[in-house]
Amino acid sequence: MANAHRQEVEKTQDMDVWGNGQIFSGILTMTIAVLWFFGGLLVGIIFFFPPIMFIGGMIALINGISQKVSR
Repeated sequence: MANAHRQEVEKTQDMDVWGNGQIFSGILTMTIAVLWFFGGLLVGIIFFFPPIMFIGGMIALINGISQKVSR
């Protein structure tokens, strides 16, 4: 009985498109960083944090994809 439940949980985890949330959060972080950076450029301000934020989102995305592939 417990083995069947464990297999069902593993099956639903394999079907999860976004991995453990890192793929979604990486894409969201990179999108916000791009909008923030180019929004600042539109008004003549260069923000320095959005490129750092974009790199952090890229790391989260790559980490989420690598965990998804290794399952």
